[in-house]
Amino acid sequence: MEQKFNAFKKDRSDEYHLLNDDTLVSLSDELENLKLEDIIDSNQLQSIMDDFFKLTNIGIAIIDMEGEILVATGWQDICTEFHRINPETKKKCIESDVYLAQDVQPGEYLIYKCKNNLWDMATPICVGGDRIGTLFLGQFFFEDDEINYEFFEKQAERYGFDKNKYLNALDRVPRWSRERVETVMSFYTQFASMISELSYKNLLLRKYIQKQKKIENDLRASEDALKEALQHTRFYRDLLSHDIGNKLNNINLSIQLLEDIEDFEQHGNIVQEYANIIKQEVNEGQSIISRVQKLSKAFIGEIEKEPINLKEYIVSAIESAKNSFQTKKSKIHTSYPKEEIIVQGGSLLLDAFENILINGALHNNNNVIKLWVEISASEQKEGYVKIEFKDNGVGIPEKLKSDLFNKSIKKLSERGGMGIGLSLVKNIITSYDGEIWVENRIKNDYRKGSNFVILLEKI
Repeated sequence: MEQKFNAFKKDRSDEYHLLNDDTLVSLSDELENLKLEDIIDSNQLQSIMDDFFKLTNIGIAIIDMEGEILVATGWQDICTEFHRINPETKKKCIESDVYLAQDVQPGEYLIYKCKNNLWDMATPICVGGDRIGTLFLGQFFFEDDEINYEFFEKQAERYGFDKNKYLNALDRVPRWSRERVETVMSFYTQFASMISELSYKNLLLRKYIQKQKKIENDLRASEDALKEALQHTRFYRDLLSHDIGNKLNNINLSIQLLEDIEDFEQHGNIVQEYANIIKQEVNEGQSIISRVQKLSKAFIGEIEKEPINLKEYIVSAIESAKNSFQTKKSKIHTSYPKEEIIVQGGSLLLDAFENILINGALHNNNNVIKLWVEISASEQKEGYVKIEFKDNGVGIPEKLKSDLFNKSIKKLSERGGMGIGLSLVKNIITSYDGEIWVENRIKNDYRKGSNFVILLEKI
């Protein structure tokens, strides 16, 4: 028992030095609507109380402010088998408990004869100055009490108790000297104060540790966000250095060729051709910068949403994607509803659609590249349109599908160019409140190609 008591008393006391006065005040302000069951270890206290009962033969209970018994040991049979069973006598028990709980003051104890004619004692359990429970002792007689057997006999008759069993239980109720009662109650008053103090400090410590963990998690999240921002910066740097670099090289080459021409009038067609190349490269460079600006917003979820004509965007994406695989034979099949389809989206959907189409062509070993684009009403989500991008490419094994949209920005940027990658495609789609996933084009056979499914909200 001594080991259990010391373990309870120690609990986390070696960690209390973490809590300075300012921390205690701050945490105390957060502790509202506490319940006793939230701050005590009922199992640990039950074990200690069971051992105390073996030594003292004094019954004890810890009860919260709602009358719920959290710890109890050594209760007398006359209470557990009779008074607490009959609805009317139980009501008297509860009335007595409530009286003891309300009137006794912190650091003091109250002795009271209950309405079923047994003695009870109580001392409060307080946390941070607020009372949240009561420690009860009792169900006894004083040694100098004269037991009124006539009262108990009438009570047995009134409430239908088995008189012999009831009176036998009465005879088993312990008798204590007044000195013993005073000594025991003085100890338990201090014990209740210790429960209050240690439980309160344990609760504060748990709150403190929770706060520290939250701070650590926030710092970790900030660090991750910083790393992601750095990756974004490198991503944009690689995009611009690769694509803009190519454009500048083409412009520089055209200028050098122009400088080699001595007679501009004689070679007017060639001059015009180089001028057109320069103009085209400048326009495409501006377009790249504009797209990078939009992509930066996609990374942080700041895409502007607007109604778009879905079929027009699909047609534009197909025409643009064809330029990436002009040297290969290809067939693109489309299936659209006749009516106009307006969905929630924006300009970056063109990049997302084009990226999926290009991937279907690039990862394809067939002599003829086949792509399918189909638009239909979503069966998975009401009010949404389903767009399917199918291909006859190499396909995606099942074990790779779950991580397909989560590749790091670093890996994407190593490819160079404006191929935005599937992780950013997903970011774009979800920023428009859509969904994207990948399936096999032919069920159970990934080698026959993939089917990228996109859901967008219909307007």
